[in-house]
Amino acid sequence: MTDPSKPHPNVAYHPKGLRWRRILPWFQLLICSVVLFPIRGAIFDQIYNSLFGYRSEHVNNYAVFRSRVEALPESRPKIVQAPAGLVVLQLPEKQRRAIEINQIRMLVPAAINFPAVLVDLPYSMFSEDRKEWTPKGMYFELWRAISWPVVGMFFWWIAGRGIDALAAARQEVIFPRLTIIDVVVGSVVLAAGLLVLVMMLVEGGKDRADPTLAFFTMGGGVWAALGAVSVIGRLAQWRLRVRARWAESSADAVKVD
Repeated sequence: MTDPSKPHPNVAYHPKGLRWRRILPWFQLLICSVVLFPIRGAIFDQIYNSLFGYRSEHVNNYAVFRSRVEALPESRPKIVQAPAGLVVLQLPEKQRRAIEINQIRMLVPAAINFPAVLVDLPYSMFSEDRKEWTPKGMYFELWRAISWPVVGMFFWWIAGRGIDALAAARQEVIFPRLTIIDVVVGSVVLAAGLLVLVMMLVEGGKDRADPTLAFFTMGGGVWAALGAVSVIGRLAQWRLRVRARWAESSADAVKVD
């Protein structure tokens, strides 16, 4: 009896097309590197600040980072008297715009690798402050931007396997064979993405203009689709296996007759 996971003899075993499971993890890492390249100085400063933080009890989490990301030598904040009597600092337009751009630069890698939040979730749930783990002396948004692309390579590899499997199934080939791990990871990512979308649509309100929520909502939507691909790919392979068993049993019945 032949293995039902093998393709039909008339179909090539290795399907034609790109190997997305190999391309996607490194491609997203390249995109994140390009996005973060303009603030490389801040990244190196924060890493140094973090290393120094583990040797000192007094660490300023923002001093070095803001000196690189927000500093414009010719611009100084203005002191403004608020209606409620509070004194606030009003940043010049150029400096404010620079801060917004660099915030977006840090949001893009995190949104692209949205499933990495699942790795931080257990620590956030059981920590005293209910916050994700961040190295001492490092800005948490910058830590996301440099760590999530590395963690996200696993999820992009899983997504690439699902895309490859679905493309191969159209050629009636089971390759690569999706396992229960692919289905579980895809289902969890699908559920997390849908949850973010539903929460944004139902409770977003005025916060929809917040760039953090906007980017994470887009990331959740994209990853909900990618998670569904793994589940659909597994179902497509199961259908091919059933068809192969049925064809084999029919052929055996004809021989007996």
